[in-house]
Amino acid sequence: MPQDERLALPGAAQFDLPVSISLPSEGSLLLETNGPGRDEQIGTLNNLISRLLATTPPGKLKFTIIDPVGLGENFAGLMHLADYEDSLINNRIWTQKTQIEEKLGELNEHIEKIIQMYLRNEYQSITEYNEVAGNIAEKYNFLIVADFPSNFSELAIKRLMSIAASGGRCGLYTLMLWDHRQQPPNELVPDELIKHSINITTDKNGVFHLAGAPKQRVQLHLAPPPSSEIGISLIHKVGKASTDSNRVEVPFSHVTPDPADYWKNETTDELRIPIGRTGATKLQYLAIGKGTRQHALLAGKTGSGKS
Repeated sequence: MPQDERLALPGAAQFDLPVSISLPSEGSLLLETNGPGRDEQIGTLNNLISRLLATTPPGKLKFTIIDPVGLGENFAGLMHLADYEDSLINNRIWTQKTQIEEKLGELNEHIEKIIQMYLRNEYQSITEYNEVAGNIAEKYNFLIVADFPSNFSELAIKRLMSIAASGGRCGLYTLMLWDHRQQPPNELVPDELIKHSINITTDKNGVFHLAGAPKQRVQLHLAPPPSSEIGISLIHKVGKASTDSNRVEVPFSHVTPDPADYWKNETTDELRIPIGRTGATKLQYLAIGKGTRQHALLAGKTGSGKS
């Protein structure tokens, strides 16, 4: 701070500023603890989930929650979402080693799908893709992990590192609590997790510090989650509004050609009929009559539009 009175800054020497994550550029958070402050950090994860649900259109978020020590108790309130649309929380809260490996594998497959089918070399991120895709935009995904690395095998660590490195541009973010009292596997490269996240550490006195900020001048206070009454009310409202959120209706006019192009196609080699959208700008065709493509099978649950 300047000592000369002529250079004195206006206002108080101490002031409060909110710390926030910003989607899509900085959506991941890594909380580190050696024991002290753990309960407050679990509360912060629940607070973030509540804020995400409150500020995002219903059905546009999907959570995968891993809670190996608490066995789901740390995020039990979110299970109310499963009563309305179980896909919002990936069916349940996962706790066992094999389950963790499987779910992280599914998230890696999701990243592969986004990169290979949607982004390719046309879009830098899923946000750019979604701006073009409109009503078939991809959901944002959040991986919530408490008490990492409990029950994380070597394979799970590798899959987590891949998610941390490539997930951001594909709309997949991590919100994690890392308990340093547990010995991490050798495959873990801590810098890979830290550099892709906003990092909050805890000292031996349970004081929180924001990585990159001077500890002597910046005090970090974590926001608690909403009260149980408010939280449950929010969850039920979001759940009700998210019902059938996966249903996408494409107007018939979207797949029909311009009037000037009527009667311009040929059926000499095959019959191609546009039936819907695939990707941001392309159409999906039913193509029969070429090679061995002589039949079609339409499958889907009741109300999905087969008729």
